[in-house]
Amino acid sequence: MVIGALFLCGHVAGQNVLPPAHVLESAPAGATEPTDTIPSHVLQRSTHLTDALRGLTGIQLRDYGGLGGLKTVNIRSLGSEHTGVFIDGIPVDNAQNMQVDLGRFAPEMYTRVQVYNGQRDALLQGAREYGSSAVLYLESAPPLADGRPWRLSVRMTAGPFVAAQPSIILEKCLGRVTARLSGGAVFSNGQYPFHVQDTRIGPDGTLTGYDTVMVRRGGDLRSLRAEGQLFGRGWRLHGYVYGSDRGLPGPVFKRAGDWPQSRDRQRDLNSFLQGGGRWAIGQRNTLKIKGKYSYDDLTFRDYSEYDATLAPAEFRYRQHQIYLSAADAQDMTSWWKISLAADFQMNALQSNLPHFVQPRRYTGYAAFSNLWVFRRLKATASLLYTRLWDISLAGKSSRQALSPFVSVHVRMMPGWTLEGFAKRSFRMPSFNDLYYTTVGNASLRPEDAWQFQLGSAWAGGPWQLRGAVYHNRITDKIIAVPAASQFRWSMYNIAQVRILGAEVRAGYSRQLGPHAVSATLRYTYQKARNAGDSPWAGHQIPYIPVHSGQTDIHWEFRGWSADLCLAAWSERFSSQANLPAYRLAPVLTLDASLSREWPLGPGSLSVSLQGRNLTGSRYEIVKGYPMPLVQGLLSLGYRL
Repeated sequence: MVIGALFLCGHVAGQNVLPPAHVLESAPAGATEPTDTIPSHVLQRSTHLTDALRGLTGIQLRDYGGLGGLKTVNIRSLGSEHTGVFIDGIPVDNAQNMQVDLGRFAPEMYTRVQVYNGQRDALLQGAREYGSSAVLYLESAPPLADGRPWRLSVRMTAGPFVAAQPSIILEKCLGRVTARLSGGAVFSNGQYPFHVQDTRIGPDGTLTGYDTVMVRRGGDLRSLRAEGQLFGRGWRLHGYVYGSDRGLPGPVFKRAGDWPQSRDRQRDLNSFLQGGGRWAIGQRNTLKIKGKYSYDDLTFRDYSEYDATLAPAEFRYRQHQIYLSAADAQDMTSWWKISLAADFQMNALQSNLPHFVQPRRYTGYAAFSNLWVFRRLKATASLLYTRLWDISLAGKSSRQALSPFVSVHVRMMPGWTLEGFAKRSFRMPSFNDLYYTTVGNASLRPEDAWQFQLGSAWAGGPWQLRGAVYHNRITDKIIAVPAASQFRWSMYNIAQVRILGAEVRAGYSRQLGPHAVSATLRYTYQKARNAGDSPWAGHQIPYIPVHSGQTDIHWEFRGWSADLCLAAWSERFSSQANLPAYRLAPVLTLDASLSREWPLGPGSLSVSLQGRNLTGSRYEIVKGYPMPLVQGLLSLGYRL
């Protein structure tokens, strides 16, 4: 009903619709700059969205190896669930652990990806956006920005363990509406070489164990994706369907000779329909309405590793979500703006398991925000009220929370800005945390997080410099670590976590005749320690490196384009006990790509060659899930 109303309003109130259609989430003058941004050329050369995300400042990626492994993002050690993922300002949720698997989104569909710590200062954002500790915004690429009546793009990518990855995008102007259709597929056997080592020095001084290169098996992936978008004057509509069938090989560990390899499998169906629009009401008031319905269907087949003759157990989970949002912004004076936002969300989880509690969650959000913009000062203050009801066969419960936010930005002189913010965030355990069989922990407590940041940014000529120090205080932090497979997890609370960190990003870009050169250097320091009454007090929490950094270099010359990416991070631990048995060694990786585009007939042909992990580093992002060694990918594309 909401989506239909948007279409009617777009035709009936055409005089009051705000053009263009591609700036629904635009920020006011002087709005906060994002913590980091992925430029368009990086997105276009990336095979998967997670490839582009690796270089963002302060981000830790969880990657379980290969194309079929789950890929999530964690910002400033707050956890994936504290990171809101939004497509054109509308939240994305996932039926698996309430962590958005970024591996299923095509990077060529987006013109830029931005990360904000705390929240944006933009008005007209949904109330739920105020509740995330950090946000990852995916902005759809504007179709036919050059005014052409239609465009067709096709691409094929292949590599050693990527049998085929085709994609197609068709864009067409339909009068006052522009349409985009996109599709893609991945076919992979999931087999790749990896390094495995387990050596020990015996009492007599002899070295025992093994150190070898093996082939990862059981991680095959077959997936199909279809998307459609409509862009009008001030409104847009987006439909998405993704289906996959993949193997979950489980962690790598030494097995007895007669112990079978994991044959677990997972099928996913993820779909959503979302839309939104905004309308001017008079000269000083703007209204935005958006909504979404999503359906996720997950089937997990659990094969016994003790007896290969046993039939697999099948777990099926279906999740429905309805999301509605309305926001209104008012210009009170030339220097003071306010906004009110109200969101409603319903989640329902169903399962084929006997005696399943069939939970439903109803959540209401209400936010009030103020924005003051003076000559050199910009300040924001907002307050979010969240009320949540859980209803299941096991009973009813409710909870409410207030989440204040304050930020200040001062322009000291041209090109130099000081900024800071303070924010409280609240997160309930998800259905997946609580109710998944072999996964859930019904005794989990909600998280409560406070964030504080002080930073500065400077830009002059070809140089840009940005730095920040921050402190996060988390009570009852929920930790999720994989157990026997990517489907089986172990969840537990850490009573108190204290995170002290610093980030620096330096950039340089310049046009030197026919050459265009840019370079970016990023460094992150994080002490994320257990501060509760625990035997492991003072230890670094799992999977967070103290030091991490990356250098990116981009070069363009007469149709040629080259990129280098050197990334490194220090040791980590897979457990809250920082003992040698749980240590993951430091990592240094090098990725490179070279591409060229030529005119061919009525269109253009592009060729891209990518090399990943050229240093041949033998590493794991998650304990027991080895990453591929050296890998090469070849992409061919044609655009009309």
